[in-house]
Amino acid sequence: LPDGSVLLVHIESIKDTPQARMPNSARMPFCVELNSLEPTEFVDGLCDLELPGVGHLQDMFVSRVPALGRDPTLGYFYIAFN
Repeated sequence: LPDGSVLLVHIESIKDTPQARMPNSARMPFCVELNSLEPTEFVDGLCDLELPGVGHLQDMFVSRVPALGRDPTLGYFYIAFN
């Protein structure tokens, strides 16, 4: 997290977002949804993410999304890769 603390998360889903694709671009944008495994007050900001098989990703903007019927003490997050 931006304050240097660590929040354990579970990758809930990875989805292509073709409607976000730039014209004439070969890159396929996608989004990643994450769920915290413990309560958190974190809302959004630049974070690092350690991914098995990929390595250390730095300075990704992570946004919190509403719980919408899920456990309100946990955090639900979204990362857009354009």
